[in-house]
Amino acid sequence: MTHSRPLPREGSTASPEALELASRQFENGGIQGHCGPYRLLSDVEDPAILGACGRIAMDLDAVYEARFAVAATGSPRATILLFRDRDGYQAFAAEEGMPSAGYAGYSMPHRGYMAVWADASRSSEFAKTLAHELTHLVNRRALGGGLPRWLSEGLADAIGDTASTEGIQPLIGIAGSEGVAERLRLALEAGNLESVSRLVELDDDDFDRATVSYDYEQSALLVRYLLTDPELAPLFRRFLADIASGAVYSSDLLQSHLGLEWEELDRRLAVWLAG
Repeated sequence: MTHSRPLPREGSTASPEALELASRQFENGGIQGHCGPYRLLSDVEDPAILGACGRIAMDLDAVYEARFAVAATGSPRATILLFRDRDGYQAFAAEEGMPSAGYAGYSMPHRGYMAVWADASRSSEFAKTLAHELTHLVNRRALGGGLPRWLSEGLADAIGDTASTEGIQPLIGIAGSEGVAERLRLALEAGNLESVSRLVELDDDDFDRATVSYDYEQSALLVRYLLTDPELAPLFRRFLADIASGAVYSSDLLQSHLGLEWEELDRRLAVWLAG
């Protein structure tokens, strides 16, 4: 299947309505500021959380280009909505029609904002969530809208899973994704993991819809493998450059860049996971 896809574009700006909804959930309406190059609206006062936000956001465009060999166009214009209170975050997400149960953040690139609960008791998880959701915003500026879910989520994990409160760390093996890799290994050993050919063909409405789904894990580790394998990494980056230049995504386009049958890619990914 193919996805129609707008070309890379300037980041969107958050609407006054969305900012007003968020302000109602912040203590005293929240404080306006900046997190790196992004606008910030937040009631968080913890200097460690705010410092991590600044470091990650400031470095993200450069890390994205270095990691994926694709540069974001224009400048960040979105607003980061940083909630100190989980109930406030969930109330805002509900107002926006977004399911928030089980998630500590989400991004709306076309609406110019991302929202995240800044859980000070789990600062390392906050850093990963923040970097993941910010990467979705950069995807829009670098690769355009309408990416298939597996690719959008896989790229976001390839940065988010390497983030810490000290900033974004290098991409090395499965570092930062150990739990995800273990779950995928167990699914593979049990014969419950389907071919990547299914994943790269999925409609967005079907992504992560099975009763027991490994779509997120398979996306994360497939992209991680393609970025770290010495033979496939330059081929995958050329595929991303092709998308950035205006090519319409299709599984055939990906396969033509990688030069592998899906069965062979399945085999190589399984060997890498087992190692």
